[in-house]
Amino acid sequence: MTVQPLRGTGSGLRLTDWLNIHDVHIDGPSDIRGLRKSGKVEKALTFKGRISDIADDHTEEAFRRSYARGTTLRVIGGQVIITAQQHWLSKALAGPVVLDQEPSLQDSDAEVVLGLSAQDIEQL
Repeated sequence: MTVQPLRGTGSGLRLTDWLNIHDVHIDGPSDIRGLRKSGKVEKALTFKGRISDIADDHTEEAFRRSYARGTTLRVIGGQVIITAQQHWLSKALAGPVVLDQEPSLQDSDAEVVLGLSAQDIEQL
């Protein structure tokens, strides 16, 4: 048994051949995997990091193994965490609504202060 490069039904050209034919010059090594990763990064941004949507051409496990450690998904993950933290921090800073006495439910501005409807207050 010998290992040989795959010669599928395509043109048989390498990326470097295609670049030369089309007079495209790049700095650094020409590697088709870089283009594939660029496509995955674009999908990651579009779908906000949802692996089920990004990993459409292989399994989610293969995606996690190959791409999930990338900077783009880390940034998206960080944005999700920051958004959640900001949400809960703003709730904590607003503080709880404290009723210091029962008659306060009868006050004319109770609905506005408590954010409840008249029916909600009646049920309390």
